[in-house]
Amino acid sequence: MENDNREIMDLLKKWQKILKLEHWEIILKIVRRSELECPIHDYGNVSFGPTMERAVLKLCRVDDIQEDFPYDLEIVLVHELLHLIFGCWVELTETQDGLMERAIERIAITLVSLERLEHKKEEMKDEQALMRERKYMYKDEQRERKEREYREKEYRQEGENDN
Repeated sequence: MENDNREIMDLLKKWQKILKLEHWEIILKIVRRSELECPIHDYGNVSFGPTMERAVLKLCRVDDIQEDFPYDLEIVLVHELLHLIFGCWVELTETQDGLMERAIERIAITLVSLERLEHKKEEMKDEQALMRERKYMYKDEQRERKEREYREKEYRQEGENDN
């Protein structure tokens, strides 16, 4: 669990930087789903003071999810962080709040997807570089083998000429 918490803290720091929220003091709590404001629908929530730039972010424990619904902790984390950006707006009606929630969810999914795609591209670049390196190593090995065969052939010919 401590390892998981370290990974979650790393994700939090990463997304604070991406969303330009590094200056916020954010306390992260991993909680049982029943401890969330609306445990039926929520996987996380955030309470904050926008003028003080402090927040308490609660995320649902992974082992507390019982549905077949995919729980993507990173998307939930980004969703809650986006509330820090959009949360300074005036009071919203229930309809507006629902629309805001859907918009924030779409933005969170898109941001995480783009970040993962970028990470995948970096991995692919690394793999391509490794493949190029292996290709050059293979070519070097082939060249060395041909040179060795040529030298051996010359050596044999010199031996035959001496006889």
